[in-house]
Amino acid sequence: MPDNWGTHLLVDRFLYEGSISKDFHFSSGVRLGPCPAWIFTDAELSGGLCYNDRNRLKNSEIAFSTYYSAASLGDPDPDWKSVDPVSKQSRARDQIALAQLALWIARPSYISARVLIHANEFSSKWVFRSLRGQDFVSVHPKDENRLIRHSDLLVAKELHQHLSSLGPNNPLRMATIALWTALTARWWQERFLMHWIALENLFGVESDTREVKYRLCQRLAFFISSNRKVASKRFTAAKLAYDVRSSVVHGLRVRNMRKEKADKVLYDTETMIRKAFIKLFSSNKLITEFSKRGRREIHLDALLFK
Repeated sequence: MPDNWGTHLLVDRFLYEGSISKDFHFSSGVRLGPCPAWIFTDAELSGGLCYNDRNRLKNSEIAFSTYYSAASLGDPDPDWKSVDPVSKQSRARDQIALAQLALWIARPSYISARVLIHANEFSSKWVFRSLRGQDFVSVHPKDENRLIRHSDLLVAKELHQHLSSLGPNNPLRMATIALWTALTARWWQERFLMHWIALENLFGVESDTREVKYRLCQRLAFFISSNRKVASKRFTAAKLAYDVRSSVVHGLRVRNMRKEKADKVLYDTETMIRKAFIKLFSSNKLITEFSKRGRREIHLDALLFK
């Protein structure tokens, strides 16, 4: 008989305009709210943590949480339509990760959340069953101390609804995975390249691959801009970032790039990708068109003439 299970990602740093005293609900059962009280009194849980994670536990007032039914730890999720089975606990972890991703897209800010707990209810008591580290989302230095507002949570909620609805075979899922990989990368080059893999997945040329840089950057600029003047500036920024991307991909030296330039080109790229994701994943029509390669090509090629 299935038991009640819960997956919790503890948050020990969250810069918010107020206090989160009650649950804020994202999509797919994910919520952000006060930590469950039992987490602080479970001696076995505390004993399984390293010194740093015990301190994170003590400092955690809120958590991303989701509750579901499962027969056991590792119970396959029948709703995940893929060749490779995925457990309900893994799906819960992924849904929480998508909430983190949605928050970064809505408003990047340094959120410290590294301790992930799977627990089930046994004899009316919650018991921790599995403990692991969650991939740590890093942010650009300019964004570290940004204050998250309630309006940002509302934007993230809408984004999360669309992101969490992507099936395993949806082409947009690759862009989402690439973006998550970029945000959890520790190496500047890897972070930068994974951002561009996401952008090329969304705006890359599918058939005639001549002038790839020009067409990709033009598509991106017009997609995220409200008028031609803004598009022109973003087109220039996109081409500059693409040149750096090409240097990294082809093994050319970027080690001598000044830190100021490296920070700027990364920040410009992250700004563009956030604008693209916000526009795309706030529209059912755009999601449908971008999920079908032929329709995506038609939509992007028509932007120049609007």
